[in-house]
Amino acid sequence: KLLGSWTTQIGQQDQVVHMFMHENGYETYEKTYRHGRNDPGLSKVLQAMDKLLAKRYNHLCQEFGFWGDVKPRSGGNIYELRTYHLKPGSLLEWAQHWAKGINYRKDYNEPVCGLFTQIGELYTVHHIWSYKDLPTRSEARESAWGQPGWDECVMHTVPLIRHMDSDILTP
Repeated sequence: KLLGSWTTQIGQQDQVVHMFMHENGYETYEKTYRHGRNDPGLSKVLQAMDKLLAKRYNHLCQEFGFWGDVKPRSGGNIYELRTYHLKPGSLLEWAQHWAKGINYRKDYNEPVCGLFTQIGELYTVHHIWSYKDLPTRSEARESAWGQPGWDECVMHTVPLIRHMDSDILTP
């Protein structure tokens, strides 16, 4: 099930991000993969597409339970994809702090989803946030600093990060 497709407005240029949900997890992924591998039409499309791509990668991710379900958004929004590459062994600690921290970011209805890798580059976390525009993003982020407890979430999670990226995406 396609949850969203975006192109990068600010950040890694010429990037397209697609997010799919495999409702029965690995079983559905395997079935989809086998079907696609044996579909001659899809093979032709992929061969043509390969000539246009510089690189491509996939992550198989799981949602953080505390984040909530992905809900459709009205049109016209921008999306921020924040990717955190964590220190090995720190995912559980990250999740414990964010289970509280997400509550400080809900006032603007901006949280879309929070995922962590199961296969791919491990200890990678993806957060997707929705905003009306860049000024609204700035206002929402500043508002979080005014809420007691947000500073603790940041204080405890920043030391767990090896590297992080932020891209602004458009649907």
